[in-house]
Amino acid sequence: MEINKNPFTTIKANDLNDDEVNKNWVDLSEAKGLLEYFSAKSLVAKYIIGGKGSGKTHLMRYFSSSAQLLRNKENELNGIKSDGYYGIYFQSSSLHGSRFDNLNIPQDQIDRLFSYSFDLWLAGLFLDSLVRLKEEDNFFDNEMQFCKDIIDIFQKNDDMQGIKNIVELKYCIDEISRKIDYEINNSLFKTSINVEILTNYGDLIFGIPIALRKYSSYFKNVNFLYLADELENISFNQQKYINTLIREKKDPVTFRIGVRKHGMKTYEIMGSNESNKEGHEFDVLRLDSILSEENSNYENFAIKLIVNRLVSSGLAEDILLVNSKLSEEELASKRKEYLFNLFENPNIEYLVQQDKNYSEKTLVKFVNKCNRKLGKESSEYIKKNLYVEKNPVVEKAAIHLFSQRWSKCKPTEEELLKVSDKIKVNLDEFEATGKGDIKVKLDKYRTNYIGAILREKHGNNSYQYVGLPNLLLITKGFPRHIITLLRHIYQYEVFAGRKPFDPNFKISAKSQILSLKEAADWFYNDSVSEGELGKEVALFINKLCEIFRIEMYADKPVECSAISFSINMSQLSPDFVNIIRWAERIRVIISHDDKRQDKNSQNISDKYHLNGLLCPRWGLPISRRGSLSLTTNNAELLIDSTKDELFNKFKNEFENSRNAPFSTTSISEVLTQQLLDF
Repeated sequence: MEINKNPFTTIKANDLNDDEVNKNWVDLSEAKGLLEYFSAKSLVAKYIIGGKGSGKTHLMRYFSSSAQLLRNKENELNGIKSDGYYGIYFQSSSLHGSRFDNLNIPQDQIDRLFSYSFDLWLAGLFLDSLVRLKEEDNFFDNEMQFCKDIIDIFQKNDDMQGIKNIVELKYCIDEISRKIDYEINNSLFKTSINVEILTNYGDLIFGIPIALRKYSSYFKNVNFLYLADELENISFNQQKYINTLIREKKDPVTFRIGVRKHGMKTYEIMGSNESNKEGHEFDVLRLDSILSEENSNYENFAIKLIVNRLVSSGLAEDILLVNSKLSEEELASKRKEYLFNLFENPNIEYLVQQDKNYSEKTLVKFVNKCNRKLGKESSEYIKKNLYVEKNPVVEKAAIHLFSQRWSKCKPTEEELLKVSDKIKVNLDEFEATGKGDIKVKLDKYRTNYIGAILREKHGNNSYQYVGLPNLLLITKGFPRHIITLLRHIYQYEVFAGRKPFDPNFKISAKSQILSLKEAADWFYNDSVSEGELGKEVALFINKLCEIFRIEMYADKPVECSAISFSINMSQLSPDFVNIIRWAERIRVIISHDDKRQDKNSQNISDKYHLNGLLCPRWGLPISRRGSLSLTTNNAELLIDSTKDELFNKFKNEFENSRNAPFSTTSISEVLTQQLLDF
């Protein structure tokens, strides 16, 4: 059996070459896509804020001159002219900013040395791109005069007067830059740093584009983008210089700054206490929010991303990407149908209904818990009333309804038997009409019931995550996560002796489950190892998910599919706030833009939900419906490692309050968990 190269091996955009950046490019939609959000022709500076795996680097590299020229290789110059922009992309880590940390000179001198070094380095990048472009076609109207304008930026330039072309100009600037690098790199072994500053702040960065417009008709109406990615990799003071350039930028130059949410250390500028402000000096494109929104079109985006890779690898036909006979909407539907059919996706509810052991095990487990409070005879009577032949999901709804009435009024044993009689009436009504209280429970809690039944049978609910629609829901907002999952799926399918993504064979449920486990473990371990607060975040997430899991599998879940929580951050200590904020920044929890007003206290709370890729790790639902409202005391139990013993006591009592026979103690009443709808 011939096996193709895994099309999902390359996950990070940094590992793609420029041709692959173009081939793997997918936009959200034609009407309102990432290209429009990015606004390449706008001179307003923009921060591209996105977490790991949000597609930030791919987006920025797409607008780099090297990728742009490949898209216009038939006529590069006319392509630039038509696009109306020219992008110079770089990763901030390439600046090697840490070299400046331990220089034995005052901080203001370090800052000036960095800014000069940065200007020279970025000028070299720009000129290098022009040298490569000129090899294809000369775009200058007056190359010598262009060089003279750049040379005039240097305040001491006698040695540069013989320069006649951009190759010589680039070599000269690179030589100056190398001499500065030498001084910095050897500063530990010298008593002084011998550097002359020959240009003003930013003059080279702005001067080259201005001169290019002046001496090349091809660039006359072109704007220039400096694309600085991974800004989190430079220091506070170095970011201040970038902010200063944004504040003082000159047409036709602007900036696109890629940075993680937690990586923006400051918006301050140099030489004052002022800060750049959103809506004034810059705009923000928040990729995480765009891709996570309910109406983000993420599913079609991800499907096209997958099909792109399959087509490039020869595993799918080109007609799935381009088909002149179909509209884009029809083509998107065809892609979806094609991909969905490649994955096993059994009807779990149907399967559990066909296996009588599911029903017997579910009801027997519940009756055994009733025996702790009631006599055996009474428990058997209740069992008879709640039993539903070959439909454990409906039976779960009956158990839920019975448990809810039991816990609410705490009836006597005799009254409890009467409650079970009423549930029997409800079941008969549902069987006859498909309506009533049982129908209401099924409409809201079906996911909880199926998960609990699967767990009682197999020890886990892994089959609830099977099928591409579920995989897309799990990875919503994180393109890298779906690619990671598919990489593992491909490997497991090959290992099992199957040919992945062959239309004649479906990708097995087992491969999907194993891949989810591997991807979830990778994401969790990678996230909680990041930063000084990683361990505290791990503790918080573990405890939070334990509570979510109790709610998921309870006899009496108060809310359906609860993987969200709200909390009034203003009432928490700064240390606890930092832990939750860090959990949000590393994307293990996702914030909601809208706030919530607590119906009792009227306080405004922040809302978050668990990252979907973590849900399979704890067997939690992947749809977001219910929300846990945390009081300050609740939150402290979840966050504070010194309160583990108290948390365990609370967890046990919380579990008892959700499961028969519904015993409670004072701690449950003091630390009340409220589960509310969005």
